[in-house]
Amino acid sequence: MIESNRNVDIENESVINDLIIEHLTNSGVFEKVKRSTKEENNKGSDIQLASESFFKDNLLHHVDLKTATNYRQVDGKESIPTFAFELLFSNRGIKRDGWVFGEKYALTEWYLMSWIWVYDEGKRDRKVKLSKEDISQIEFILIKKRSY
Repeated sequence: MIESNRNVDIENESVINDLIIEHLTNSGVFEKVKRSTKEENNKGSDIQLASESFFKDNLLHHVDLKTATNYRQVDGKESIPTFAFELLFSNRGIKRDGWVFGEKYALTEWYLMSWIWVYDEGKRDRKVKLSKEDISQIEFILIKKRSY
């Protein structure tokens, strides 16, 4: 039987997302940084961003935050140079659309992909719950989602 880390994953994502939102809010690039509602979140939007300089308009854009939380690296080391997109997944034997295709995550306009570094080697273990103080660095990139 495989032990689930779902609760730790959710808590770690929350800590990391809070840090990302704090950075975006204080960056001077975005005029508005807004957390999405639960309903919007279920459709693929974690946050909404507005930036005339970045998006070239004054609209709020739906962003899905994706962090490689299980592939964290120790400060000073190189992180993984990749990120996997979920195309399809199985839930209790039922195949479901992943993030990229399908209608479930129809609100997603952009992905904010991020990688994290921690201060302590012991915090690399994916079963370890992180705090804001454990994270030394976050690297991220915004990628436009395209419909095909």
